[in-house]
Amino acid sequence: NEDMCALLSGPEHGSLSCTGNGIRDNCTVSCQDGYKYLGAVTKVMCQDSLLWTHQSYNNSQGSFEACAQTHSPSAQALSAQVSLDQDYCRTAQEQSAVVTAFETYIKSAPAAVPCITASKCTVQSTSCSNNGGSSEINFQLALSGDLTAYESLLQSSNTIKDLVESSQMSFEVTTSKKRATTMFSAKAGSYSGTIVTTCDAAYTLIDNTCITCPAGRYKTSSACTACGVGSYSTTASSTSCTQCATGLTTYGTGSTSSEHCRNLCKVPGVESGTSSPPVGFIVNPDTTVTTACNTGFTLNTGQLEWVCGTGTAPTCKEDGDSGTDAGTVVAIVVPIVIIILLAGIAIIFFLKKRNRNNYG
Repeated sequence: NEDMCALLSGPEHGSLSCTGNGIRDNCTVSCQDGYKYLGAVTKVMCQDSLLWTHQSYNNSQGSFEACAQTHSPSAQALSAQVSLDQDYCRTAQEQSAVVTAFETYIKSAPAAVPCITASKCTVQSTSCSNNGGSSEINFQLALSGDLTAYESLLQSSNTIKDLVESSQMSFEVTTSKKRATTMFSAKAGSYSGTIVTTCDAAYTLIDNTCITCPAGRYKTSSACTACGVGSYSTTASSTSCTQCATGLTTYGTGSTSSEHCRNLCKVPGVESGTSSPPVGFIVNPDTTVTTACNTGFTLNTGQLEWVCGTGTAPTCKEDGDSGTDAGTVVAIVVPIVIIILLAGIAIIFFLKKRNRNNYG
């Protein structure tokens, strides 16, 4: 159908839900449980141009990114810091007193830190230091048992931040041998926290999730990158991509087999015009390309419909222009003018000579 975008297919270990493939219809991609979608765009729409919104020079077929298998991390913890309003933690004794009081508070019912109350995390590596008149506490909430409870850590971080911002984080510290106590309060705006995830060496960390980098991509310690146009990888956890043989290329990025390397055609540019499929798209050689000259321009050479692999791209000229460029005009006109001038000089010379002979 001429008013339809191409039919799309979902990724392996994923599915595609579409309202149709007409103009303004949309498709949404998702992955099976235990898999993570590696693309930034999960919903696409069929445009007036009859191209989906995710189709591009590097994805002329409208393929979707891969679904990668997820794995439990080897460790996951919230690493956080908060500043207190008291000038303290100058000695080992003071530091120990603050650490003990803070850990007692953070584990208490009033604090209500989700991962602690649910017994999903433990408080670790707590320390206190003096920083220019205030005391800084550094601590970790490390997941224990269920190492996939990322949301629990995120909720816990938000809870602690709310306690600090609302000035509700206060606790008593024993500050003398006589058991005198001082109330310590967190300074508003002083909280910072980061969730740190550690993966086994075989996996790659993406958005705090450990994944197996799938075929069609290559892994480093911190990234899982799609193979570029004209290359492929056939196995998961590849550390490099293989280039297609000379003269062959792929429709886009993320190819998983040498069979995707083909003799394809890249739609060439048309000056003062547009093409469908668009300029730069990689298509089958027998694809018919339709060219339209811009407003104020008309066809100069070639045909408006031509075959990408065998035809020659047309050219456009300004409407009303003969299509002959200025250089060609000069090359033709100047020699003619010179010939006419020389002929005129020769005629004048001949007439003068004849007149002298007549009167001689």
